[in-house]
This record gives sequence, C-alpha cells and structure tokens, in this order.
Amino acid sequence: HAESQISSSIVKFCMSTPPHDSNLDNKTFRLFASCEILAAEFQRYRTALCPYSAPPDIFPHRYGSSDQNFQQHHFMSIKEPKGKEGAVCRIEMFRVFKAFAVNHLEDILQQEQKANTICKDLDDGNINKNRPISLNKPEIDALQNCAKLWFESAMTTH
Repeated sequence: HAESQISSSIVKFCMSTPPHDSNLDNKTFRLFASCEILAAEFQRYRTALCPYSAPPDIFPHRYGSSDQNFQQHHFMSIKEPKGKEGAVCRIEMFRVFKAFAVNHLEDILQQEQKANTICKDLDDGNINKNRPISLNKPEIDALQNCAKLWFESAMTTH
C-alpha cells in the first residue's frame, strides 16, 4: 500500500506540475506535507546519496561532537532551507527530488511493460484487467513524456 501511495502521489504531482514551474519549491513542500510516507521515502533516498543529509535523530551515532560543525553546515532537512546556504541546499534538494521522481516514474513504466508482456503471454494477447497496473497506450505515452521532461529538467538544474 505504501509503495502505491508514493507512486500515485509522484505520478499525480509530476503530471500536473511542470518541472520548471516557478513555484515548484512551494508545491514540492506542500506535496511532502500532504504525504508523509513520500516525505520519509524521499529523506531515505537523500540519506542514501548523502548520509549527512539525514536528521541527526535518525542516525545519532553518526554525529559525534567532532562532527558538530560539519553537521550544522551540511545538514539539509526536508523543511524549506533558509538563508544563503539554504539557497544551495534548496537547488540540490530539488535536483535530487527530480531524480527521485524520475526513478519512480521509470519503475512504474518498467512494471507496466513487464505486466503487459506477462499478461499477453498468459492471455494470448488479451490484457488481464485484474493486474495491479493497467495503463493504456496513451497513458503510457503520457507517462513516458512526463518522465523524459522531468529527467531533462534534473540534468539542467544548477
């Protein structure tokens, strides 16, 4: 259930929000606020990429007193970064979010392709309507275009 909630939230967000939207930051923070499971999954994703992006209470053993300055300087919370350093953190966070979103969109497309192949093999070319994902050709095309647009945006974010 959690994975489908994350996937549906990402698809809805990416399909309805252009990746270069001038209000992307606020919309993304609202998305996180409205879907705690998505915010938590994104934080885990960021932590895997940069362990010091994790809040100290998640991995308290990682932050000794000698790491205090490093932690204060590099810590990026899921909340909106503020100030001069916050601007750099904000850009990086949205670049990482775009990659996170694209990865989820690509996973959905791969699941759909795999499900179509299996169902066609089992049903002699007829799509099994009881499978978990059921997208038609225009929906698949739209999702592929969305993933491509978000991917290109992630590559050009600076």
